[in-house]
This record gives sequence, structure tokens and C-alpha cells, in this order.
Amino acid sequence: MSDPLITPRNPFLELFLVSVVTLAVGWSYLHDAVLVEGQLTSRTPPGYYGLLTEALMERHFNLNVATDPLLLRLANPYAGAQGAVRPNDMSFYQGKFYIYYGITPALILMVPWRILAGTYLREIAATAIFCFAGFLLCAWWLVGVRRRVFPQVSPWWTFLALLVMGFGSPTFFLSNNPTFYAVPISAAFFCLMAAVVLVDRTLRAASLGRALPWLAGASLALGLAVGARPHYVVCVGLLALPAIWLWSRLPPAVLGRRPRKRIWVAAFLPAAVVGAGLAYYNFSRFGNPLDFGIQYSMASGDLRGAHLMGLDAFSRDLHTYLLGPASLVRYYPFFRSSGLPFGVLLYLTLAAAVVLFPATLLRSSLAGDPVWSVGGLFILGAALANLAVLCTWTLGGVDRDLIDFVPTALLLACGVQFAVADTAAPWPAFVRWPIVGAMLAAALWTLANGTCFGIATRVPTPFRARLERVSDRLVYAAERWTGSVQGPLELKVRFPQGAVGRRDPIVTTGNLVGTGDIVFALYTDDSHIQFGFFHLGAAGPVGAPVAVDYRVPHTLTVELGSLYPPRRHPMFDSWTDDQVAALRRHLEVKLDGQSVLRAAVDAYTLMPDGVRVGENGLAADVSAPVFRGVILEEHRLGLPPPTSVDAYPGGPVQPRPP
Repeated sequence: MSDPLITPRNPFLELFLVSVVTLAVGWSYLHDAVLVEGQLTSRTPPGYYGLLTEALMERHFNLNVATDPLLLRLANPYAGAQGAVRPNDMSFYQGKFYIYYGITPALILMVPWRILAGTYLREIAATAIFCFAGFLLCAWWLVGVRRRVFPQVSPWWTFLALLVMGFGSPTFFLSNNPTFYAVPISAAFFCLMAAVVLVDRTLRAASLGRALPWLAGASLALGLAVGARPHYVVCVGLLALPAIWLWSRLPPAVLGRRPRKRIWVAAFLPAAVVGAGLAYYNFSRFGNPLDFGIQYSMASGDLRGAHLMGLDAFSRDLHTYLLGPASLVRYYPFFRSSGLPFGVLLYLTLAAAVVLFPATLLRSSLAGDPVWSVGGLFILGAALANLAVLCTWTLGGVDRDLIDFVPTALLLACGVQFAVADTAAPWPAFVRWPIVGAMLAAALWTLANGTCFGIATRVPTPFRARLERVSDRLVYAAERWTGSVQGPLELKVRFPQGAVGRRDPIVTTGNLVGTGDIVFALYTDDSHIQFGFFHLGAAGPVGAPVAVDYRVPHTLTVELGSLYPPRRHPMFDSWTDDQVAALRRHLEVKLDGQSVLRAAVDAYTLMPDGVRVGENGLAADVSAPVFRGVILEEHRLGLPPPTSVDAYPGGPVQPRPP
């Protein structure tokens, strides 16, 4: 019996599967962009790239942004706000504002849109379009490789690969990013994928004359990628791979200087022309052809002369990008990055399959196929080059930087999957099947994490609300089966003696980076304690001193909004939105049944695995790392009835008597 994952079926199956995934990806990327902004275009310049589009249409580079006179009078306008009104993260030079992010998105999409449609394209629309267009190019390459290089592989592998590229890749996350930061990142991704497809066409051309235009197109695409993200310049050198291959294919009769010169001109002249244009652009703005203006940005501090890049950050950043922890949480959407990069090998594990690419070249048929060997080396080199440059940023990265190398690595990894699943490979079944199973598991794990990563940033819809409700019901069933209880904490504690002036953590909640809440005890003197609350980023109230006998155990009850499950958890089925909101803002600490701190506060959404009793790993300046007393007992009290929750006014507020 044939295996549907290995043996191809009818010739129309792949077309159907590709169409289904493509429509789903396009709908998700573009429709969700509409949900965020309400519309994709604007009559007036929207955002920084709208201002750049307007400036280019008016034939100048500075943005039409009024300058606060106070900013001109400051001795150092780059040293923080200092009371002046200034756009965040714009470059300020000689009294004018510029955007130091790449010009390419405006040149290839936003200005043409303005000319043809008469409106301005919103930044989230540009990002979604670039991400979707990049996905289409990935699909083009994958389908072509599957058909030409691995014809024995089932189209179902193509289906899985496209799902990974569309929803398991960080492009799914980026496509819904409304900030201007995402525009050049997505544009560079699109340009790199265009270069991949054009290199593929170069390697498949029937003659040198037909190959050179494709190679020149790849060079132009990489030049434009540099115009979006300057560090893509390291990828330009990879054009030597198809150039050398073309040179090696020249017959001896024409192996003269002129054909070789034509190859190298096609490989690097278009990129050089783009580079010259960028040099003129930079010189016109900042008087230096190599200065993109980041040092003049309106940041929280003066970046002029700052150490922004260096090999001293390489090992730290490499560990972050490959093995750094993310937040796998109990409830929908299960995966959160909190804005920071995370370990690709841990969560988008299929990308690790690129290490098997050299092994595929042991097959003579693949090593001799330039589409696979030379094209694969080009893709692998682009992923590694961009990762290497990202690891030199001393300020660290953000999750959107993953776009620079992860989709490229996943693209080649999906190709490696084809090579592993190919029944024409001369590998024994006992070798191939374990590898096939491992890669299938890695693909599904990547798809699950990448999808949840992207869903976390998307606008709630009725469908996603139903998905959340169903997901959390499954989790709730598991909680009931394991006896997991949520709600207020009741502790039996003995406070430490001789710790006057010390702050000890009682309860901390928060397992998402940069978030958390802390309930602490401050030992006022030998017979009194104050209980307080700290919400990261906003502080919180502290109660009045209460008398305590340090020699005997006490019962301490902590009621805090972050001790409860999400709104759509089945435990809240009988609650109204107002009741849940009131519960989430309710803070109360009781000592031996007496309320000693009561207030309405903001609390971060908690995932249950982030509750720590007697520990503080969130903020060392709020309390000591561990409780120095003794916690004799701890248990959860469960959800209170809805009618027991008061509605407080806005907070944080001063504690009030019970």
C-alpha cells in the first residue's frame, strides 16, 4: 500500500492544496490588517512612511514635521526629551527631521501606490502586503523544487511546508504589526525572497544570455533589500555563487574575458547602482554617504558615539536567538514572546533542519543539480549572514528581528524535508523513517508555536473568541483531572525575627518577560509589618503598619487579580464582564482574617505557572529575592462567587479600611 505522505497522487492535488493555503494566508494577513486599522489607505500621510512618501512626492528627503523652537535652543537635543516636543525615533539633523529606516518600502510600493491610487498606504497595509508577497515567492520556490528536484515526493509535503511558511514563520506575526518598524523589515524579507526566486531562474536558464537578466534581477533585489535593512549588504556577496556556477558552465571556446565580465557585471552592477543611490541619499541628508542617521535619532538618550555594534555581544545574542526562552503558557494562545527574540531551535525547531542540507549533497543527483546545490547554498548563506549581523547589535534585539533569518532558514528546511521524504533517495528505510518522523514532528511543533505566536498579536474576532473558549475548555478539563485549583492564596507563615527594614516577597505573579506583580512584607520594627503591592511599571499602594507577633504562625490571605484564569475560562461562564473586571482589579491582603491592605489596582494577566510563593525573580529593587521566614502551608481558595466582588474606582488607590 502506498503512503500518502510519500507517494504522489493525482496532478491536480498539489494545485488544490497550494491554492487553499495561499488563500488562507492572504486572507489572514490582509484581512487582519484591516481589522487593526479599519482601512488600508488614508487621504493624508499616515505614520512615518506616509510622511516619507509625501516628502519623496515633493522631491525632498526631510519630513514635513514642524520643529519645536525649544528643541533648537537645547544645548544637546539628543539627550532625552527635556520638555521639547519631538517625534520618537526620528532622526534630527540641522533643524530637520528624517526617517533613518530604509527608503526601499517607499520606493517600490508606497510611492507607486500614491501615484496610481491617489491615496497613502498605511504602514500595516504595506507590511501585510510585503509579508504576503514574500510568502508567495516562498511558495513559488517550494512548489518548483518539489516538482523539478523531488518529483517522487507527495504534494502533501508541499501542503505542510506552505502551512509552516505561512503560519509557522514569524512573518505571520509581523504581518499584523501596525508600527513603522515592521515596514522595512517586511520589505527586506520580500526583496530577499525575490532574489531567491531570481537566482533559481538564473540556475535554470538554458543559456548564458537568458541567465544574465535573471542574475541582474537578483542583484537589484538584494540591493533594494539593503535599502530596506542596511545589514543585508552581507548577502550581496552571495551572488558570487550563481556567478561562479555560470562561469564554470562556459564552454572552452567562449571562455574569454568578455563573457566572464558580463557575468560579474550582471551579478554586482545593479546592486552597486542601488548602493550609489543610497550613498547619495545619505549624503544629501547627513553629509556622509555611509551614515543612515541612527545616531541622530530622538531616543531616550544620546546615541552619537554610542557602541551599537560589536563582537562582544555575539555570544550573548547568538544564545538568545537560538536557545533563549520564550513563554509557553497554559492558556490560549499558549505562546508569548513579550517583544523579545526567542530560541529558534527550541520553538521553531524545523529551522534546525538546515544543518542536514550538506548531507543532502552526498547524493550525486542533488549535488549535480544547481537549483538545489547552488540555490540551497545561497539560501543557507543568507540566513547565516543575517543571523551573524544581528548578533553584533550590542543593544540586543526584538522579536520582529527574527524575520531577517528565520523564514529563510525555514524555507531551506522545508526543502530538506522534501529530500528526506524522497523515495528515490538511496537510504535504507530504517535510516530514513526515523528522520522523516523527527522532521514531521519538528514541522508540527514549529507550526503550532508560530501560529500561536502570531495569534497573540491579532485583533479578537468571533472566530478567535470561539477558538479561545474551546482551547481553554480543554485546558480546564485537564485542570480538573489533575486537581488544579485557582483563586486567592491562603498561607500559614512565620515571619522572620531580626529583619527590621527588610522587604520580603510574599507572592509574585508573572511569567511573561517585562510583566509581573509583587505582594511584599516590610518589617517596620520588632512588632509591626506593612504589606505592599508593586505592579511592574506603575508601583502600587502600601498599607499601614499592623501589629504582629513574630514568634507564632499567622494566616495570610492574598486576593489579587492575577491569581485568576483568563476571561473566557469556563470558571467565568456565569460572570459578567463587569464582574470579571472588578475581580481583576481587586487587591486584598488579610492577616489572621483582618484586612490589612485593600485597593483597586492594575494587575497583569497571569498564566498559572507564573505564581511564586516566597520568591521574587521579577524586580530585585522591590523586595529581597526570597522570603526569610517559614511558609508552613499554602493552598488556593478557588473562585469566589460573583456577588462578593466590589466595584472599586480607578486605581491604584490608597488603602482603605475594611
